[in-house]
Amino acid sequence: MGLCKMCCLVMTLIISVWGAVMLAVFGFFFKFRAVILLNSLGELSESTQPEEFLKEIYNYADTISLNCYISAALYAIMAFAIMLYFFKLTSPAET
Repeated sequence: MGLCKMCCLVMTLIISVWGAVMLAVFGFFFKFRAVILLNSLGELSESTQPEEFLKEIYNYADTISLNCYISAALYAIMAFAIMLYFFKLTSPAET
């Protein structure tokens, strides 16, 4: 097994784990509507009623939170698959 293959495998595993953790943290912050992430919600309509505006912000934040959790789960699945492949490559060959 080549050194380059092993290095790429380890680097991909590290990036997948880091991505899963970061997306889970962002999902947590969007779920609890952190004020610092308000700019990340994108373009919001100019509603005249504050109740409608808050409802729209809460809906966007909940949608983004769910998307972050789904992406974190996909990254975690990818990290698990890479880890299984890593163990398959490093295990001694059965004869």
